[in-house]
Amino acid sequence: MPDKARGIDPRGPRFAAAITSVLLLVDVFLGLTGATVAAFVLLVAIALLFLWGVVSPRTAPWGALYRGLIQPRLAPPSELEDPRPPRFAQGVGLFVAAIGILLFVVGVPWGVPAAAAAAFVAA
Repeated sequence: MPDKARGIDPRGPRFAAAITSVLLLVDVFLGLTGATVAAFVLLVAIALLFLWGVVSPRTAPWGALYRGLIQPRLAPPSELEDPRPPRFAQGVGLFVAAIGILLFVVGVPWGVPAAAAAAFVAA
């Protein structure tokens, strides 16, 4: 494991995963109820958030929200986490969301809810 100066608070990625999981469940619901365009737009937004988490995790919205509003109210973490696994998870989410977007674009309507469900399971 890297030295403590490079570690991250493990509660931050858990917070981000919780918000992302809720968004993915909403996306599955929209896709299964026939609101395919809304589900597609939401999946594109989720994919952009995944991309942001891969490219610049320090400025990603859920991490910034956690660091600004929640972390100051908590005790310091007992141990820090290697930042690579959460970043890898963001990359996996981006890949799965991109597959769903691609399926929708080529005319497969169930691609969006299937990809959102797969990303939810992976989260």
